[in-house]
Amino acid sequence: MPAAQAAARTPGRVLAATDFSAAASPTLSTAMRYADLLDGQLGIVHAVEFGAASATIPLTLDISLLESRSRDELERLVELEGVSIAPDDRLLRRGRADEEIAEAAAAWHADLLVVGSHGRGWIERLLIGSTTERLLNRLPTSLLVVPINKPAARRPAPQRETPARRGRRRKGMVIL
Repeated sequence: MPAAQAAARTPGRVLAATDFSAAASPTLSTAMRYADLLDGQLGIVHAVEFGAASATIPLTLDISLLESRSRDELERLVELEGVSIAPDDRLLRRGRADEEIAEAAAAWHADLLVVGSHGRGWIERLLIGSTTERLLNRLPTSLLVVPINKPAARRPAPQRETPARRGRRRKGMVIL
């Protein structure tokens, strides 16, 4: 299929990427909503990065044990969210997250990849990088980023002084 035709068709395969952090549930929920909206197929991918700190799985030096625990956590997440994902669409990869997720998206023929953004500051991105930013340069598909952090608190708008609130003024004070 020519690239122009592929770009013009409606996305039908939605892949959620998870790292088992607090971003996992909102990311998977969003991917599920898009798959439902598009009447598409939903998949999930996790990249096991040896030596990377995990939010829920204790660090281990045994990669096969780490993979086994990651597989269990992936199954638990799918069950917890109540999502229907075929076993063949539950992808577990080993290696650097951005590389493995991009390769999984291409191999699975994903039309849309959904990832969660932790909203880390520029210092953390400088020191440890951002998987999402690295994915932008690698992906063969569209990318949807789900913001996970709460939006910054908005300051309340200053209250306008109404005739009833004005009262009488004396030396910087308002007497009601």
